[in-house]
Amino acid sequence: MFGKKAIINSAFLDLRSYSSDALKKIKLINAATIVLPSDADKEFYDAFAEIKVNSASRIKAGKDENICTFNGSSIIDGNTVNPNTIYVINGSAIIHSIPPEVSLKIFVNGMAVIDKNSDVEVISSNGTVFKTDFDINNSKYYNNNLQIDKQFISYCEKGCTIIAGNSLTFTPDVTTKDLEEKGLHFIVGNSIKCNNLIYGYVAANSHYGNKII
Repeated sequence: MFGKKAIINSAFLDLRSYSSDALKKIKLINAATIVLPSDADKEFYDAFAEIKVNSASRIKAGKDENICTFNGSSIIDGNTVNPNTIYVINGSAIIHSIPPEVSLKIFVNGMAVIDKNSDVEVISSNGTVFKTDFDINNSKYYNNNLQIDKQFISYCEKGCTIIAGNSLTFTPDVTTKDLEEKGLHFIVGNSIKCNNLIYGYVAANSHYGNKII
């Protein structure tokens, strides 16, 4: 281990250009995301196995594939995607209107909501992925936490889909009648909090990553 170097506090580390000899000079890697070559030989991975690695996620990609990272709140559609690219989603993203000729690959650290008519390959996920039917033009999108009260509902269009990256809380003044009149739908990355009077409607019209409490 003497004379070997450490790579620390790296948010994104791409090792596809490293040789096995280069890896043998590394003793420690501390990185949020590591990209490894999908077509590397056994010698490369034997050398990588000798390194002490701390990482939240790892991606395997071909040497000719591009990596594009989205942080926070993102919307990805047919106008923003590029061919031969893997999209890393850190946070939450809405993906819609992806044309059939585009082969979209995503790696999710957080939440991704994909319209069911888009062809998207989820190569790995450290979060929540929903593939569902929703109208992007009749939706409201919030990256983190959201609280819904009666006044909020009054501003929603009928059939609107409410999307929250983390949690959704209903205030006590919201009734089943309010929700039924607007025909609202909900997609939530983590948990939904509501009272028992509206639980039935919320449970029947929601996608969520964790639970309803």
